[in-house]
Amino acid sequence: MDFSYIKKILWKLKWFIVILPILSGVITFFLIQSKPKQFNSKAQLATGITDQERVTIDDNDNNWNVISNRFANFLAFIESKEIVNMISYKLVLHDLQSNRPFRKLSKEKLNKQGFTDEELEKCIPILQNKFDSIILLDLNNEEDKRLNQLIKLYNYDQKTISKMVSINRVMSSDFVKIESKSENPQLSSYLANEYCTEIIRFNFVTETRRFGNSLSFFGDLLKQKKLELESKIDTLRRFKENSNVVNFNLQSEAKLNQIAMLEENRNEELKKISSYQSAINQIKIKIGSAGAAAGEEVFQNQAVIILQNKIQKLTQRFYNGNTGNKGLNDSIQNYRAELENKIYLLSKNSGGGTLEATAKQELITKKLNYEIDLAMAQSNYTIIQGLLSNLKSTMSTIVADEGQIAALELQINAAREEYINIETKYNQARNISLNKGGNLRQIEKAQPNDQPEPTHILMFTIISAILSAGLVIGGGVAYSFLDKRIRNPDRFELFTGIKSIGFIHKINHKNLDLKRLIDLLQKDNKDVILEQELRSLRYELIKDRSRSILFTSLAEGQGKSLVIFSLAYSLSKNGSKILIIDTNFKNNSLSILFENFLFQNYMDQLDEGHLLNAENISNEDSKSFPSKVLYSSSDFIKKTGFDNIDIIGSSNTKKSPFEIFNDKDFKHLVQVLSDKYDYIFMEGSSLNKYTDSKELMEFTEKVVLVTKADYILGAADKISLKFLNSQGVKVIGGIVNYVESDEL
Repeated sequence: MDFSYIKKILWKLKWFIVILPILSGVITFFLIQSKPKQFNSKAQLATGITDQERVTIDDNDNNWNVISNRFANFLAFIESKEIVNMISYKLVLHDLQSNRPFRKLSKEKLNKQGFTDEELEKCIPILQNKFDSIILLDLNNEEDKRLNQLIKLYNYDQKTISKMVSINRVMSSDFVKIESKSENPQLSSYLANEYCTEIIRFNFVTETRRFGNSLSFFGDLLKQKKLELESKIDTLRRFKENSNVVNFNLQSEAKLNQIAMLEENRNEELKKISSYQSAINQIKIKIGSAGAAAGEEVFQNQAVIILQNKIQKLTQRFYNGNTGNKGLNDSIQNYRAELENKIYLLSKNSGGGTLEATAKQELITKKLNYEIDLAMAQSNYTIIQGLLSNLKSTMSTIVADEGQIAALELQINAAREEYINIETKYNQARNISLNKGGNLRQIEKAQPNDQPEPTHILMFTIISAILSAGLVIGGGVAYSFLDKRIRNPDRFELFTGIKSIGFIHKINHKNLDLKRLIDLLQKDNKDVILEQELRSLRYELIKDRSRSILFTSLAEGQGKSLVIFSLAYSLSKNGSKILIIDTNFKNNSLSILFENFLFQNYMDQLDEGHLLNAENISNEDSKSFPSKVLYSSSDFIKKTGFDNIDIIGSSNTKKSPFEIFNDKDFKHLVQVLSDKYDYIFMEGSSLNKYTDSKELMEFTEKVVLVTKADYILGAADKISLKFLNSQGVKVIGGIVNYVESDEL
């Protein structure tokens, strides 16, 4: 960072830094002083947002994020166009109807807009109707356009009202602060209070519509859920009727108990069958084959058959769910006793054979009884088995119906819960709708303020002055960073990395060229500063002790010719002999000035094989140029008209120095001429565009870089500078040309 350059820039701007802040402060002071005084009034609303129970589908809506969103929505709501326009209507109505209007328009101002007293009277009921009905102006309507013009004429339009009123939430509380500022304390308090009134009124209308929609929505939803619940209950009832299921648990338990009992009875009957068959077989063995068929006629007896049938029917009834019926069981036992007695009576005369009549009769009676019991046991087994099959089939049906019934009952429970939830929300919405807008209320009335708002005129004046000074200083610093020009020797060294051996200031002559410079140097009233600068440069060259020096530049038009001749002129005053060789073959301004092109002509003639005049040549001279032709130095060295300054000129050519000199020993020539002259100055073409200067460095001892002060380094310059820096001590340094006097 070039602090010295920044200081120079700021020093140039010193009067701006002093005068501009003073001027800015004075202007700010008078502007604030001329502004009308502003009176502030404050009112406050309690919103009820943080504690209001709201009716929504989602009950989890009272967290801080939801509350913050509600406050943001509420603040946007109270700044809505509808509310501001209602305030505009009310203010205009007040000023048109009140004996003490806040703003009174002059007749001239009203007439200028074409408003007559009759038209103003007509505007009052129209504005009142729009205010009562909360209707905005339709700017496509001509009548509403006139009303809008009147509102703007009073400066009560939406844009102005929005600037006069500020609305903010008080910290994280439930309150909203309404502040208004105007030129009239009465207007400020009226505006703040009426703004609160309109917020409450508009909120009431909005909530009425909103809760009306909520009631309608929840009412319709409640009817829908009720119909769904009744439909599911009816479906379950019809399913139970079709499946003959009254109470699944009791019925299934009863069926299971009945199956267990029947299985137990079936097992007992199986035991009886086995026992009776065994007893009958033993009796048959005792009776013998002759008596085995005895008593068969008993089974054919009609009375026995009737009694058996009665016993079977009662037994089937008994096992089919009537096992606890004592009367039925007694009837079965009575019929069995009657059957046994009947068998006994029928079989007492059926004995015979080899046995005793009485013993045989007893065996036959036992056999008949066992056979009757066997038949009854087999019949009971068949009856029980049939009942078991039916019961098990019924149980399978009941189990299948159980899943369907359970699913229907779950649907009924879910539908009942939804119905109860919607019914609760409907009741909540109905209760809140009865008290709609009740939580929004004005808790602080705005009062007229006798003291105007502080203008802070001194603070703003100081701030304005400081900002102005800062702007100028900042602009100067920014300019110093953005300015990439060389400008002075210090920046030359910073940007190029090459030591500065001096500078030449900008001479205040329009279109200064080499001829004008010579005229300037020849005058008696020479530029004293230029003379001192040339002495400083002269000192650096004398100190270096180099005899042949190449002057080059990064780009064209840097003033090399002016620097070369100025230095030559200064050295000549010191008694030194200087030879200038114009080797700038692309811009031979020195040759043109002194009309000397002999050296170039001489080279051309050598190429063409011409012999030159060799008069006055010495043996020493002949060694100067070991070529095929001898020559005289007078052929190409010319006097400039200034004491001790000679020149070898050239003409323009596209050839480079190596191509021009070819096999001529130019380096040897320079060495020979160095014995005759104290200094040999050579001018080279620009480094960025041509290679001439690089080639000429082979023929000189040292190099000096000439750069204009207003030159800006580019990408090509960096390449050339890299080459120069690589030459090391061969580069004496740089000369900054055309330096502004304020950079010195």
